[in-house]
Amino acid sequence: MTRRGKRDGPRSRRTPPSRDGVACPFPYARAADRLHVLTARHLELFASAARVRPELRELFDLRQFEPGSESIESVSARLHAWLLAAGFDKPVFMVLCELNAERLIADFVRHLDDEGLPFDEYDLLADLYSRLQRFYAARPPPPTDRIEAARLALRPPPPEPIGPASDSPPEFLAMGRTTTLFAGLVAVARSLVAERVRFLIAASVPLPGTRPVGLAPADSLLGDAARHLAASRHRVKADDLRHWIAYALLSMPALDRKLIQLRGRRELTLADLAKRVGMTRFETGVRLRRAIDSLFVEIDRILTLFEPSDAVAEPRRPERRPPGRLVRFPGGGSGEERTKRGARASNDPADEDEDG
Repeated sequence: MTRRGKRDGPRSRRTPPSRDGVACPFPYARAADRLHVLTARHLELFASAARVRPELRELFDLRQFEPGSESIESVSARLHAWLLAAGFDKPVFMVLCELNAERLIADFVRHLDDEGLPFDEYDLLADLYSRLQRFYAARPPPPTDRIEAARLALRPPPPEPIGPASDSPPEFLAMGRTTTLFAGLVAVARSLVAERVRFLIAASVPLPGTRPVGLAPADSLLGDAARHLAASRHRVKADDLRHWIAYALLSMPALDRKLIQLRGRRELTLADLAKRVGMTRFETGVRLRRAIDSLFVEIDRILTLFEPSDAVAEPRRPERRPPGRLVRFPGGGSGEERTKRGARASNDPADEDEDG
């Protein structure tokens, strides 16, 4: 409460109480330290999968773990071993994806915010799961019964090292052997982010025929850029403008794009933003304003160099023809003569008929 009896700010933006006596640097700091554990929602998911596939009931039975060792990582490791031994199984794969989605999204958000990258974390998760599905599907199932083979693979000691597939990332092959499942998924996600950065740096404008990358610049930044271009009588498609903003952000210093992304997409206050980057509030505001101005200058430069044909200012309107049908009078001469039909008769003898 302030001296006037009003709250310091909205309830959602107030800093949560600290656990160790040190104030959190920004409101969603606890998201990085949040413990991702098994919940009742996960237990319902296991029960639903067991009802659909009764033969998988033993796989989702948590009583097989020692008390206190039931965790998302331990259950995920068991599902991963099952998929490696028995081949791709859709219900098992869906449970594995849902089990790890929350902690992967939290890690993606933290990494993208720290680097100031304008990517959508959910699109990144979808790309990661798509490659994981291809990794499981590319492995041929064993010649024996799938269920029996999977049960044998779950027993210690672990099976012999599995030969790598032709196009499988090495991080997928190391999961469950030298690293944990979560560490392998995060490592592949980092490579996907680096791949997207290289693609955007190489293509300042959207290339036809290429898969669009999931970009997520701040909506407020997208609106400000659209109004900035409208002032110069330019109209740009939203997808193209989103691509230009992402390209311009990657060409800026890391601190500048980090300020823009945290301010726009996470909606941090200026005070919280200053605590996040370790600067004063005044310095943060000045640096943020200069960064946004530099962003608009870069967008203007891209528009000047690569101005598409559909982004010109106010296209010239075609001439409108008068409504109605064109009436032609019988026995008429040229258009000029027809316009003079209503004029007075001429006194020139040459204009009279030969008959007099």
